[in-house]
Amino acid sequence: MALTIDVDTGGTFTDGFFTRDGEFRMVKVETTPHDLTMCFMSCIDEGARALGFGSSEQMLVRADAVKFSTTVATNTMIQRSGPKLGVIVTKGHERDLYADGNGDDGDTGGLPLASLIRENMIAGVSAGSDAAGITVEPDQDEVRAVVGRLLTSGARAIVVCLRGSFDDPAAERKIKEIIQCDYPRQYLGAVPVFLSSELCARDGDHLRLNSTAVNAYLHRELARYLYKAEEDLRQSKYRKPLLIVHSTGGAARVAKTTALHTYNSGPVAGFLGSLSVARLYGLQNVCSVDMGGTSTDVGVIARDRYGWEFTPRVGEIPVNVPMIQIAAIGGGGGSLASVDGEGGLRVGPESAGALPGPACYGLGGDEATVTDADLVLGFLNPDRFLGGRRKLDVEKATEAIGVKVAGPLGLGVEEAALLIKDKVDSMVAEALEAQISEKGLDPSGFTLFVYGGAGSTHCCGFGAGFARLMVFPYSPVFSAFGASTLDVMHAYERVRDVTLCDSDGSITPDLDDFNGPVKEMTDVAWRDLRGEGFPLDGATLELELEASLEDGTVKVLSPYLLLEGEDQAREVCEAVHREAALRSGGEEATGGRVLVRAFRLTARSPVEHVGFARLEPEGEDPVAALTGTRPVCWGGTPAETRVFDRGLLRCGNVVTGPAVIEQDDTTCVLPEGRKLTIDACGNGAIENA
Repeated sequence: MALTIDVDTGGTFTDGFFTRDGEFRMVKVETTPHDLTMCFMSCIDEGARALGFGSSEQMLVRADAVKFSTTVATNTMIQRSGPKLGVIVTKGHERDLYADGNGDDGDTGGLPLASLIRENMIAGVSAGSDAAGITVEPDQDEVRAVVGRLLTSGARAIVVCLRGSFDDPAAERKIKEIIQCDYPRQYLGAVPVFLSSELCARDGDHLRLNSTAVNAYLHRELARYLYKAEEDLRQSKYRKPLLIVHSTGGAARVAKTTALHTYNSGPVAGFLGSLSVARLYGLQNVCSVDMGGTSTDVGVIARDRYGWEFTPRVGEIPVNVPMIQIAAIGGGGGSLASVDGEGGLRVGPESAGALPGPACYGLGGDEATVTDADLVLGFLNPDRFLGGRRKLDVEKATEAIGVKVAGPLGLGVEEAALLIKDKVDSMVAEALEAQISEKGLDPSGFTLFVYGGAGSTHCCGFGAGFARLMVFPYSPVFSAFGASTLDVMHAYERVRDVTLCDSDGSITPDLDDFNGPVKEMTDVAWRDLRGEGFPLDGATLELELEASLEDGTVKVLSPYLLLEGEDQAREVCEAVHREAALRSGGEEATGGRVLVRAFRLTARSPVEHVGFARLEPEGEDPVAALTGTRPVCWGGTPAETRVFDRGLLRCGNVVTGPAVIEQDDTTCVLPEGRKLTIDACGNGAIENA
């Protein structure tokens, strides 16, 4: 029996996706920001009940895998709740932090690291590469004096990034050795030490420092929560490692996870879930929108591929740890609506969160939110929110919108609620348009995948420009579903300049220059996969190359891990040229210099994934799912609108708008002119009526 558990913690809700022998169950509980392990275990308890187990222990002892994506890293950056850091750099760079403006590090955005680290917590030592590129070894007495001052000033961890450590990490390692000798790990006063040479595979001292400092800043909170979550699972009879979802698109156990790789992991999991579903349908071009309680995340799959950010920003700090490209905007179900000083409506980025939440929660919140507007408009059933576990208060929602928005604007409450809905819809629509247009793509060829608790409610608003939209029965827990599609994965990178062929097309390299870094990564990959505790049957290694041509840089999968001769090297060059032609839309070049700049190895070990059975059509008439009518405000006077139960709709059923389709954790709103058809996978396709 295959049984998998996937949990995603968001800013407002914690979602669970539980599978057993091809069937799945969804769970949504409120996030507990003070201790995320509480909502993690609460979600697992609810999942056990949903699958019919008498206790979570009965389920966990049978579980094949448990994966967890979390907002701890995001919350730590937003709240600036990480530890006080001490930073050691090469003397002379205490103020500029290697941001010397020479262009080597790209757009540094000034010195945003100052928002995490005070000036008095940065110290220089006479070590690292000198002006001639020669490595200067650190002086022990100088290091001890600097570390002592930083610790006396309150540092709880030490970050070391010396100039030139990408080429020669020896000086950084020596500093770590000195610190650990003076503050051994077995003592309470042990000091965590983070080296740029242990985290960053790419050069550029400024971005390496940023990346290492952010990772150190996130590490303490993540280690505290994730090891506690793993221990809670162990106490509940789970015997395999807890797998943490990474922003690079896979999952690995806690002991093999760096804090920075967990940043934005929930949205990445949802986005890769979209890729999995797109391939199920044979769709090459898909936009994904994840509209949750706190924010909305937008991603683009073009020609069956997604983009990477090589210098992503983490809390406005640029880092050089590659992450899958996803855009976020501060608009979700819990986003606050208010009137600014110039009389304009403002929605987000502030959110009511899980506590106190929207005014309609009745937990003390008095700010108007998007959820309050949806309730006032009649989109939401006040008695079915979270499956009826939370009763929504229409009067409190009406009062909040009246005081915060309608009154200042001189509008009626329903007019103001419509304005809030239209505002957040237009924000998401603009983000979608920007993501597609900046890639030079035509939106008419894209299908829109919509998920998140608020996504189905607003999809026909922000998706008005799309001819076809898809919503899913598991839309409200889609990031958890996306995590279920991920394998155990480790990614490794080596940056080397290796010329594969010259401008005349002749093969040039000593093949050991190509094979050397690949062999290094392969040895580490097999060791790490064995350490995960999962069978290696079916484990795969995949090599991706970042290659420079005369007219740009491309990423391409190599047809070979190791090159055994010139013919194979030539095939790799041809693959690079094909990819370049595909990206540019031009003809494939037959020659030209190919310079490999970076090698990226991905090691995967498959875990159980849910499979979906094909359904037989049962007719178009949805009357068996009709539960009644209620007044809904579409603009003007509220109109009696048909309400359907999503769980009672069958394959082939067609619902024509205006209509509201309810399920326990989300509501799909269909305006006039749109229709929803349940397809053979049980998903809903929204098209023009």
